[in-house]
Amino acid sequence: MQLVNQPFLLPLVPTVNPQVAGVSTPTPPGNEVQPPEPSTAAQGSSRNNGRSTEYPAPSDAELQARDKRGLKFNLKPRPPVKAAKPPKPPANPKPPKLPAHTKAPVLPKRPATPSKPGGPKGNLGDAQKLKELSNNNAFPPLTTQLAASARSNLMTAATGSLIEIPTTVGKQLASQAIVDRLGAQAKMPGAEKVDASGAKTTVDPNATLQQKIEARLEKSEIDLEVMVNSILSINEGPDAPAVGKTADAPTDTSGRLANLEKNLDAVENQMKDIASRYELVYSPFIAPNSSESPTDESRTGVIEQRMTHMNKMLRRLVKNAEADAEGAE
Repeated sequence: MQLVNQPFLLPLVPTVNPQVAGVSTPTPPGNEVQPPEPSTAAQGSSRNNGRSTEYPAPSDAELQARDKRGLKFNLKPRPPVKAAKPPKPPANPKPPKLPAHTKAPVLPKRPATPSKPGGPKGNLGDAQKLKELSNNNAFPPLTTQLAASARSNLMTAATGSLIEIPTTVGKQLASQAIVDRLGAQAKMPGAEKVDASGAKTTVDPNATLQQKIEARLEKSEIDLEVMVNSILSINEGPDAPAVGKTADAPTDTSGRLANLEKNLDAVENQMKDIASRYELVYSPFIAPNSSESPTDESRTGVIEQRMTHMNKMLRRLVKNAEADAEGAE
């Protein structure tokens, strides 16, 4: 019998499946499976469930120690997350630098606040503008003969009040002497001033009528001197000899009024001539008729009105000359 030619057959041995309840399979003799004896490892604490029985069960003290370590490691609170602070802006941001070839714009200078028109300070400012325009040949001088004739007419009318002084009209109009006289006049008891509410009053609220007239006449005399020098500057140029108040000028009210009225007549004739030369129109001031006899106060008022009228003429002349100078640029 040849064994190699026999087919291999597995022995039909029934297997034991103890997991199926209610099924019993016969077991061949000698192949019985003995159930394991109960041990203390399998009967340990419920905390050993699923743990291999090859290692000894830990004691209760070890288990408590493990529990404490786990709590300490896993249940430690996390530190709060701090929000990031926003970046601080620069304290003093610097303006961007301009390129080397770029120049910063030059802002125009703020013009000085002009003085109130009609007062000595305002008239002095107009006269100084006339002098500057004369320096720039805005007013071509008269011929020598015409300039001498115009000066003679002014000086004849000003006899006893104005004389030629050793300086030029340009220097006299810019001199500190004129400024000092204006400051002294403003401190006279009867000088007019405006209070904080805008009401007109005098330096001394209790000033008499005579003190008020004296302060007004002083103002008119300064204004007249400035006006005559302005006319001389227009006619002859800023280097012409100037005029000033004479030391023997009258000090009484009647004499001062008479000199002012006479000088204003001569100045009005010059105004007419200047207006015609520079294509302007000038009409002398005419006081309103009054049935009352003139008083020192009323005469002083008319003198002030005539001088205001003449200064308006000079102001128009300045504006026209400035406009012509701007157009020529």
